[in-house]
Amino acid sequence: MKKIIASLALFAAVCSPAMAASFKSNVVPADSKIAIHVDMEAFRSSELGAVSSELVNSNADAEDLKELTEKLGFDPTKELASLTAYAPDLAVEKSGWVMIAESVNPVISEKKIVSLIKEMGEESGITSSKSGSNTIYSLANPQSQTPAKMFFMDSDTLLAANDDSNINAAIKAYKGKTGDYKAMTSPAGSFFAMNVAGFQDLEIPTDDPQAQMVKQVKSISCYVGESKSNAFLALTVTTLDPAIAAQLHQMAQGMLPFMAMQMSQEAPDLAAVLQKLQLTQDGSNINLKLEYPAKDIAKLIKKMAAEQAGEGGDDLGITPISPVSMN
Repeated sequence: MKKIIASLALFAAVCSPAMAASFKSNVVPADSKIAIHVDMEAFRSSELGAVSSELVNSNADAEDLKELTEKLGFDPTKELASLTAYAPDLAVEKSGWVMIAESVNPVISEKKIVSLIKEMGEESGITSSKSGSNTIYSLANPQSQTPAKMFFMDSDTLLAANDDSNINAAIKAYKGKTGDYKAMTSPAGSFFAMNVAGFQDLEIPTDDPQAQMVKQVKSISCYVGESKSNAFLALTVTTLDPAIAAQLHQMAQGMLPFMAMQMSQEAPDLAAVLQKLQLTQDGSNINLKLEYPAKDIAKLIKKMAAEQAGEGGDDLGITPISPVSMN
């Protein structure tokens, strides 16, 4: 069981920073306050995906991943197409969440996945019940009084949610394609996309002015990907009005030099990458952008992995560029 859990953890660690096949807005409710999409196919075809795959195959836990693949009946690092998650509110512990996993081919086996969960022991127990014609599985969670729910839409789509209400709503939305989420507009080459809204509804102490600034944010969007041989990060904070954006932009301008100085001492190779950060204001928007040659990022990842493993790393040949731009 420990090996299986280790494999799942390894898979999550490798894939979660960069996942997003095309986002299906018609299966996500329009009023969702959190939406995250990870395109596994785009990631695998990228430079960063290639180095991640190399590290997985050379990792000491590669045998555990092989065992997991055999038990699942498919290789999640090669055959998952996308992961999509959404929540109706920022207070996820109250509103709940939904996750959609889709595979490239019809390889998701209800029988094998249920069997694998049962094999993992009592703490990961699983039971089933009927909701109309749908078979809903409940997964025991020792840290929660409410078991997570799971539904096999078909052999290439798996839905999961925190409770009966959200899983049934997700099934209905997916089958009927009744969603209409329009806040996600991924740039070309994106393999990770996220949009978060609903900050005005947060319960924040009124006697904390800095915390109250959060309520002046309308939404935050983030995209990561590769385009024209460059890896990129695009983060946009949209505020309620330009004056608030100017204030937050000024605060961020003051913080970046200190961050760069600290990074140059602790991780000089990474500092060279962060020197390409661009921070700008455009009306109510604060934009943070970073572009860097994907091959150099891949070399840096390999070096950091080698150093973590105690093997040291070769000189990457990455030279510092221009100072941080804060126009």
